[in-house]
Amino acid sequence: MSIVITDNIERECKNLISLYQDSDYIQKALLQHYPNLSSKRQESVSEDVKSYIIQALEFLKETDDSIKTAPLNLFYSIMNFAKAIYSIHYPNLTLASGHGLTINKATADGAKELGNVSVSVDASGTFKGLIQVVGDKIEDGNVFSCKEVFSIIPELIEAYALRYFEEPRVYLMRAYKDQSYRYDLIFQTDNAADGIHNNFSLPGTKGLLADICGSSCMVCCSEACTKENFDGVTYSDVHGNRYLTIGLSNGTEPVKISKIVALYLSYFMFSMLARYYPEEWMRLCNGADSAIISKLVIDMRREMLVEVLQLLSVKEYIFESKLQIVESEMDPHELWELIKKEMLREKKRSGRNPLDFLE
Repeated sequence: MSIVITDNIERECKNLISLYQDSDYIQKALLQHYPNLSSKRQESVSEDVKSYIIQALEFLKETDDSIKTAPLNLFYSIMNFAKAIYSIHYPNLTLASGHGLTINKATADGAKELGNVSVSVDASGTFKGLIQVVGDKIEDGNVFSCKEVFSIIPELIEAYALRYFEEPRVYLMRAYKDQSYRYDLIFQTDNAADGIHNNFSLPGTKGLLADICGSSCMVCCSEACTKENFDGVTYSDVHGNRYLTIGLSNGTEPVKISKIVALYLSYFMFSMLARYYPEEWMRLCNGADSAIISKLVIDMRREMLVEVLQLLSVKEYIFESKLQIVESEMDPHELWELIKKEMLREKKRSGRNPLDFLE
C-alpha cells in the first residue's frame, strides 16, 4: 500500500498515470512482473499501452462538465484505460475488438427511468478483458440494469437511497476504536431493517458474522476471515473508508462487482443513450435521475482514475491531505498494551499468530 499526500487526488492520479506515456517506463514495469517477456513483445505492448493511455487522457481532457454530453468522451476514456490495463496484465495475449457489451434496445427506446435501462455481456471485447483482470464472476450473456449497478457503488449510497426510497446493496462500515474486527453498518433509509433481514447474504465468503437486531446490524470478523475473504465483500473509497456489500444476484449466489467494472457498465450505458437515444437521454438528465448521473460522470472521474492507477501499478493507494501524527513518546507499559491489542486483532483477522512471522 502507498500513501499519497495531496490536496488534489484527481490531478495526482493523472500525473502518475502519465508515466505510462513513456515506452521505456512501460517496458521496465512489464519486466518487473514478466522478466522473461521477449524483447519484441516488450516493444509492441509498450507502444500499445502508450497509445491507449494517451488516448484515454485526451478523451478525459475533452470531457466537459455537462451531464448531457460528458458520457461520450468519458466512456471512450475508460475503454482505452481498460485496454491499457489488460495489456499490462496479459502482455502475451491480444485483446479482442469491441466494447464487450450490448445495450438492450427495448429498455432504452422510450426509457422513462434510467434504472430500467440494461445491457448484456458479450463473449469478447474490452469489457471481457477487464473482468478477466479483476476476476469478477461475470458470464457471457449476463444482464445488468442501471439500478442494479448503482446499488453497489459505495459513493452513490446517499443518492441511491433518496432516488429509489430503498437501501442500496452496499453499506458504510464504522469500525470500533479498539476492536478493528468489529463494525457497525450505517444505513441510509428508515426501513433498512426490512431489507437487511430479507436480503443479507454475503457473496462467497466465510468468517464474517452479522448480528442483526431491529434496525441495527453489527458485523464481526472471526479468526476464519482472512484478508482475501474480507476484501471479497468490501469496497474502499479514496480515503480508506470501508463498505460492505451483499453483491448482485448472478444465478444461484450473489457476486461482488469491482468498482472499475461498475463504472465501465455505467459509462457504456450512458454513452449509448446519449448517442443513439438523445431524446430519452435529455429527458433523463432533466428528471429525478440527474443527481445520480451527475455524481457518476462529473464527481466520480476521480474514483475512476484511482482504480485505473491501482490496476496499472498493481498497488493499492490511500490519499491523505496530511500524514497522521505518531506519538514520539509513550510509556513502555502503554506501548506493550497496544502491541498486545494489535496482535489480538491480527489473529482475529488472519487466524495466524503474529509471532509466527518472527520465526
